[in-house]
Amino acid sequence: MRKTLQSSYSSNFWKERVISDDSMLVTVDSGEWCILSNDEYLQLRNGGIQGDDLMLRLKDSHILLDEKGRGEFLEIMRKRYVDVLTRPILHIVVLTPQCNLRCIYCQAALNQGTQGAMTIEIARKTLSHIINFSGDSYTLELQGGEPSLNFDVIKYLVSENKRLTELHNKRYSVAIVTNFTDVLTEEKMRFLIENDVDISTSLDGPKSVHEDNRNRNYPGGFEVFASKVKLYNRLFEEIKGTQPKLGAMVTATRAVLDKPRETIDTYINLGIYSMFIRPVNPIGRGAVMRPELDYDIEDFLIYWEGIVDYIVELWDSGIQIDEGYLTLLLRKIFHRDNNYMDLRSPCGAAFGQRTYNFDGRIYTCDEGRMVESQDFCLGSVDNSIEEINDSFNGLKTFEASLSELSYCEFCAYKPFCGTCPLLNWKATGNPTTSIWNSRRCKLLRGMLDIVFRKFLTDEHARRVFGEMVVNSI
Repeated sequence: MRKTLQSSYSSNFWKERVISDDSMLVTVDSGEWCILSNDEYLQLRNGGIQGDDLMLRLKDSHILLDEKGRGEFLEIMRKRYVDVLTRPILHIVVLTPQCNLRCIYCQAALNQGTQGAMTIEIARKTLSHIINFSGDSYTLELQGGEPSLNFDVIKYLVSENKRLTELHNKRYSVAIVTNFTDVLTEEKMRFLIENDVDISTSLDGPKSVHEDNRNRNYPGGFEVFASKVKLYNRLFEEIKGTQPKLGAMVTATRAVLDKPRETIDTYINLGIYSMFIRPVNPIGRGAVMRPELDYDIEDFLIYWEGIVDYIVELWDSGIQIDEGYLTLLLRKIFHRDNNYMDLRSPCGAAFGQRTYNFDGRIYTCDEGRMVESQDFCLGSVDNSIEEINDSFNGLKTFEASLSELSYCEFCAYKPFCGTCPLLNWKATGNPTTSIWNSRRCKLLRGMLDIVFRKFLTDEHARRVFGEMVVNSI
């Protein structure tokens, strides 16, 4: 019996994408979705539904709405966006532009020739901004350059932040991004571990790749890195009595794209089970060195799919290694997570996060302080919080990050993705631009294709993906 859409039902604004020869992904803005056969998709598109099972699936995913479903959908959307305009939850503090390495792709290379470092006075004003304009919980992330080159100010920030959060009854976490070279001494490591500072670093894969990417001015850096990881693991177990959870970033240059398994093996051999893989971005030295570094995004996607395949294989054998982008996408797809700043609309720039530069200037985001333009500067720590909040640059960036202004509004992956005004500006000179087929769009669209295709066609991947989501919550 054929069931047509009655007046009690309405069709939500859904988008579709082909997943396989006989499978169509249909999504709505809440992040709910359904995979339909071609025949089922035609029934939906033509307004006639055959069978209770299809009708129920479409109602449960709020692709079709009755009166009850409309209320449910609006409540899901309210929860999805309730935190968008609340106070920032990520505060990035740049301790110094200086670094002892000269990584060939460094995004933060713009001010490396600048002599300077954050002073205690600027740090004090920075914490005042953070404490007075954050919610009940936030993350303080310490960056550089190499932040440990300004360790006296790190100690001040960590201890003073702890005192102020206790005084104001706030919860917090502190993280630091460091390069694990000789500047990170045992004494500094002990302080960070004892004060519960999460440490992340960079490891670009096998030794030959890591050395070429990061150690051209630091011969033997891979061995130094390995020794620092060993020291960190020992100190962490000694101080905390548990296994450490060290994470590292892979910036995928052309040299690593044929080495997905070797990348993961290098991590495992060093005892690191958390990685985050990103392509080279055209910012800082990544723009200057682009002729040497550039590659087609399809080559990166082949590499990343090899990473995903090997991770599934390792999970099947009991070795749980996490890749950040994969976990983020799985959480967005299966848990409707909308907290990661770079993968939402509007993005977190200016309102979900802020970056406090070593010189006191405040930026929309970490990348905002890495480009030549001041279009992403909100003011300085000498401005009032009201002046920073009302900054024209901040409001302009917020508006530019709305995916409704671009082709994204018609893309099935809109609920799982987001646009970056800064990368738009870098590519076109305009933060608000049509991003369809931009490098970032191709990257995220390709990653999502890989995840959905494997979920649909690969039983082992489907099971591991479910375990990974549960493990990450």
